[in-house]
Amino acid sequence: MECLGCPCESDETLILTSTETNEKSSPNDYPATIPARILSLCERNFIRLRIAITSRIFPDFGQAGICRFGPRSLVKYCAATRAAEAANMEYIARNTTIPVPRIQDVFIIGRQTYIVMDYIDAPELTYVWWTLSAEQQRGVIEEVRNYIAQMRSLRPPHPGKVECVDGTGVYDARLTGVPFPPFSCVADFHHELGHDFVLQSEAHREAWPQFQAIKERSSSYQTKFTHSDIAPRNILVKDGKIAALIDWETAGWYPEYWEYTRWKDSHYRSAPAWHEARDEITERYPEELWVEKYLGRVFTRL
Repeated sequence: MECLGCPCESDETLILTSTETNEKSSPNDYPATIPARILSLCERNFIRLRIAITSRIFPDFGQAGICRFGPRSLVKYCAATRAAEAANMEYIARNTTIPVPRIQDVFIIGRQTYIVMDYIDAPELTYVWWTLSAEQQRGVIEEVRNYIAQMRSLRPPHPGKVECVDGTGVYDARLTGVPFPPFSCVADFHHELGHDFVLQSEAHREAWPQFQAIKERSSSYQTKFTHSDIAPRNILVKDGKIAALIDWETAGWYPEYWEYTRWKDSHYRSAPAWHEARDEITERYPEELWVEKYLGRVFTRL
């Protein structure tokens, strides 16, 4: 990997390569882990200086830990940033037609992971939805439907296991400030979410039938690749079409219902049309949605 942390570096994009195929994933061509480089003292100082300079030159994104890194790149170093996010993006770029920013570099300073990626010059859909024609709005929804279908058609290397593409644990900011460990099966994932607590608590007897039904079908759930946070704020649009899907930090292999049940939480600031579009964009899982909503009342979720 070419170094982005030295003064002679240009702003040209780099690609982290793990496989040389564009076919859908299978256990035989699954991408390798993308390692995060450990920088020298000179590189660390140069990176800090570069961020300080570009933060003054370019407009900020209104979010700590994300800023421009040059004319054609940006750097992400939020608290939740992990090398797994870069691996998720690289995997999607190689195995689907979903537009994602190209990864340039991944490195660590202290205990913080930094991901350098292409800067996509396009606004969030949140800010331009109302400026689109009805035909363009419908077109964007159809694009999202197609992209979700592509993700769901990918084959996991470890069917039934809940994990990121690099084998590390998944992350959900609503539930915990740190990533979960990888789960060997969906039942273990459900246990971590609190399903067994509800089933063992007399105070929640009214919900036992619904939770028991989910428990009985846990072994039959397929794991599907899931973005987990598809919302207008994570969709960049240019000329009425999707230019990129961003924020892959919560993506990974989840139970097949997860994209559907996460929809409402992801769209807390979205236009009504996006809430209404859920049932036509994704497969419906009403019982699982009921259980997720119930868990949201039992446990504190952000």
